[in-house]
Amino acid sequence: AEPRYLYFMSDAGRVASKAVINSSSGQLRMTGYIQTGANDYASFHCPTTDRAGKFLYVGSSVNSGALSGEIQIYTIDAVAGYLTALAGSPFAQATPVGCLDFEPTGKYAYAANAVDSSTQLLTFSADSTTGALTLLNSMTLTGVPSRVTIDPLGQYLYLVAFTNNYQSASALGYSIDASSGALTPIPSTPFALTEYAGAFSFHPSGNYVYLSNTNGSSIDTYSIDRSTGKLTSAGTIATCVNPTTVRFGSDATIAPTDCSMDVAHDPNSASVDSFTVGTNGALTHLNSTPATAWPFDLIGDPSGQFLY
Repeated sequence: AEPRYLYFMSDAGRVASKAVINSSSGQLRMTGYIQTGANDYASFHCPTTDRAGKFLYVGSSVNSGALSGEIQIYTIDAVAGYLTALAGSPFAQATPVGCLDFEPTGKYAYAANAVDSSTQLLTFSADSTTGALTLLNSMTLTGVPSRVTIDPLGQYLYLVAFTNNYQSASALGYSIDASSGALTPIPSTPFALTEYAGAFSFHPSGNYVYLSNTNGSSIDTYSIDRSTGKLTSAGTIATCVNPTTVRFGSDATIAPTDCSMDVAHDPNSASVDSFTVGTNGALTHLNSTPATAWPFDLIGDPSGQFLY
């Protein structure tokens, strides 16, 4: 089988590490790291890739008196998985940069930043040949944003905005202009959410959106009107405590998440939980597997066999 690779950053962002994934067992084998040149005051590093898997992007904040940000960009060797930094990387940014997420064509990337109550939503254009990013727009939001989620069909973008010292939350939605990447507010948004809200995620079909209430113990399901982007509540399911954002792999009928503890608040009860997805988008709990530490997020390998 083709080798697969997992990349991750150190907490301080000074090094980017690479591991090879055993295609049979899913076991990781560390194969080295590179120096990143990250700013000494950089933090909250978030590595993502473009849709073609050609480039690795790492957004972060830089707090060296005046709050700013930077982006590391690397080419990924398709055979050996080596990372090579673009000339000039890391690239200084005027504002902090959260996780860079790409719409399906890969022409545009979006990032929200929530460091020190920042409220920007950033739009970048991406050069498919060089991997370089160009900032197109910085939008000031009505609250501190969560990570964005992008429609797998490329039409819409959603996020959660927190106000009143995180005591209030609302859903923000935007339509994406396919030719320019510009964002236009969806008329039915914003609408109020519980303060326990976390971040949205799309079902691979694009017909349903899920909101893990990461400060609570439930996941909300919404159906989406494909012609307008309007979300309609389609139910809520109780979960263990602090469910992370729902992530889908190659199998769109299974929705995994993970939790810091069970409903009895046992501090040693962290878990990875799976849900089946009904034809109407409804979630039904499937199973729960113990986790060894407080889980922060899930990522699946491209084959859909393994979660990390």
